[in-house]
Amino acid sequence: MELLKPCISFVLEMPITLWFFHRFSFSGQVSLFRRFLGCSLLLCLLPLYLIRAEIPFGFFLRFPYRGLVYFLALSIAQDMKWDMRLHLSLCELFLMVNAQMFFGIARVMGIESLFASFFPSAEASALALASAETLFMLIIHVLFLSIVPVERFRGISQMQFTAYMMCILSGIFIRTSMVDFYESGNHPESELELFGALLTVSLFACIAIIECYYYLGMDAMQLRQTIKASEYEVAALRLKEQNEKNVRKIYHDMKNHFIALDGMLRENRMEEMHTYLSTLQEQLQWERPIIETGNPILNQLLSEKMGQAAAKQIPLTVELDYSSCAFVKSVDTVVLFGNALDNAIEAASQVEPARRFLRIKGSSSAGRFFCVISNPYQSPLHFINGLPVTSKEDVLLHGYGLSNIRRVLNQYSGEMRVSETEGNVFSLYMSFPIND
Repeated sequence: MELLKPCISFVLEMPITLWFFHRFSFSGQVSLFRRFLGCSLLLCLLPLYLIRAEIPFGFFLRFPYRGLVYFLALSIAQDMKWDMRLHLSLCELFLMVNAQMFFGIARVMGIESLFASFFPSAEASALALASAETLFMLIIHVLFLSIVPVERFRGISQMQFTAYMMCILSGIFIRTSMVDFYESGNHPESELELFGALLTVSLFACIAIIECYYYLGMDAMQLRQTIKASEYEVAALRLKEQNEKNVRKIYHDMKNHFIALDGMLRENRMEEMHTYLSTLQEQLQWERPIIETGNPILNQLLSEKMGQAAAKQIPLTVELDYSSCAFVKSVDTVVLFGNALDNAIEAASQVEPARRFLRIKGSSSAGRFFCVISNPYQSPLHFINGLPVTSKEDVLLHGYGLSNIRRVLNQYSGEMRVSETEGNVFSLYMSFPIND
């Protein structure tokens, strides 16, 4: 009889966990065997329901074990990066802790006695109690998914990781305290029960706010990049329109220019004709961008970045032919070169003026576009998952420049790598196939 309720809880809760993880199943390339093996690994959670923990330290060992099982199950059943597996594992662990916190408070408030009075048999009471606890978990999972959009779930930032760990530890402490009161028979006053409930809600709200702030920040970043791409496109169109107006003006007066030049030639007024041609040549000058890459959007972006580099006394040299990459979307071009140059200018501005430089070289060869951007840097670099870690304090919304570059390159089946050489020179290499 003592094992009935834990077994029922395990049977009812596992579908919720599987459903939650399935909502984040973005890849269909994982074999059915791997999915089955990953789901089967969740059976390792059964001992947590059958073996009673000693209070208070037992729960602090149970939840890391639960999180490890989640992570390993996702590693087998899902084809995703480690940071996203970690994020999902912490999400599910926190949601389970949150649900158990609510139910721990409910037990202290006498929910078991309430169910025992409504149901005639102990078996029915245990089934109803397990169902109620499962309902708590389902509600919390649904509420979380209604706040955090599944289709845009990403890796985890340092702030998110810290927030989850703090909230999980706080939840374990609350749950342990509540169960300790229940087991000892010392029921707390209603103020303590209310405090536990409010703190539980606050922990959930804290995670929800941080998640929403993260996605809103990423939205704002992408919106700024889209707006910037539109601005570059408008500037390029205005330049093209101005050049076309100049051509139409010259064409309109060309007949009269020929008549005037013919008269000067007949009268042998060579010096006057030379002056006239010089004046006409000045009018025929095209308004060209500062940098010519073969792509008007990139021309405008590089022209702006050249001004930013000049303001910080950073010599910028460009040898870039982007004319074969017209198939790349304007906003993607801005993401690739905008993020790379922003990082390069910021890093180069931190070294002494004598060492500052910024080099951009890119061209097409053998059906691929290759580009390398090099700059000096001052602070030591630390790498995680192949990318340097940001040195900025706001790690939530910074440190995603290179990640965004990699994301865009993946859309075009491209590659990115970084390297550091002697003399503290950082180089970013980008390449992708050219669509004919």
